[in-house]
Amino acid sequence: MKIDNNKNWNLAVTRVVALFEIWMATEVYPKFPIKKCGFNMDTIVIGSNGIMERYLIQDQLDEFGRIATGNDFVTLLNSFKEYEKTVLPFFDKDPYDNREEFIKIFRQLWVHEITSFFLGSYVTDQKAIDIISSLRGTQSAQHIATAEFLPKLYKQIASSLNIDEELIKYALPDEIISLNLDSNTLALRQKQYVIESVDGECRLLVGDEAVNYIGEFKKNIKNDIDENVLEFKGNPAFQGKATGKVVVILNENDLVNVNEGDILVSPMTRTSFLPAMKRAAAYVTDEGGVTCHAAIVARELQKPCVVGTKVASKVLKNGMQVEVDAVSGIIKIIN
Repeated sequence: MKIDNNKNWNLAVTRVVALFEIWMATEVYPKFPIKKCGFNMDTIVIGSNGIMERYLIQDQLDEFGRIATGNDFVTLLNSFKEYEKTVLPFFDKDPYDNREEFIKIFRQLWVHEITSFFLGSYVTDQKAIDIISSLRGTQSAQHIATAEFLPKLYKQIASSLNIDEELIKYALPDEIISLNLDSNTLALRQKQYVIESVDGECRLLVGDEAVNYIGEFKKNIKNDIDENVLEFKGNPAFQGKATGKVVVILNENDLVNVNEGDILVSPMTRTSFLPAMKRAAAYVTDEGGVTCHAAIVARELQKPCVVGTKVASKVLKNGMQVEVDAVSGIIKIIN
């Protein structure tokens, strides 16, 4: 498919996450359950060495926002919560023996996760915000599936097939079920891939196809970030102040570098970050709002947090000393 560069593609989300989860998340984009007939958002995902960038069309995102702000979604969100209660007992089962059932459940949980993520950017009803916070919190089914059940499954498959555990994360759902995995194919995807979901159809590109696609796509993507600023602002998610050493998380392997009292900086946090977040003194992210993962965990652990800075992971470097003022939302480089 030829890229339509007349569309207003914008970088919407950056994540430290591998292909397996991103594929299932992308399956949601043609079928958001916010309209009776569903709602489609076209999306392009570019992944490289564990970091993924998701691009959306601004007009479609604006339309989602109009629907979200013009309707009451408490009933829908409550249905998500009720479903989660029914599947929580499943996570006591063996991952390897129940992987087909797990993927079916995980797919549905991604519908809840992605829909809640976007609704959380627009809804103002406190009931809806509270439900979204619960759906995305550390006790949620999505968190348990991602942070506990899935890593066990990766480990079991890696051991069974004698394939590097990191490579298993680049399998597609059907391959996880069939165990039809090839380490060379997985390594190629780990290096770089593209997922294109346009008009409801998803396709995966790797190798030269991905390289050529990315080169063409990024011709019209602007980057106007000034990486030399000494101070920048975001949105306070949990108030407080902290000073400490920056540790930038751009890969899950970086999480071990976070020590007690460090300032955890990332495009956005996710469930696997939790042990490092418990050690950190404060969190600063590029993205997110009041119902993002970093904000929810900050409230649970009562740690200063500033989200939505847009530039933190690009401006701040490992080892810098910074002051995080999560009252005013200002991040200041001290040294």
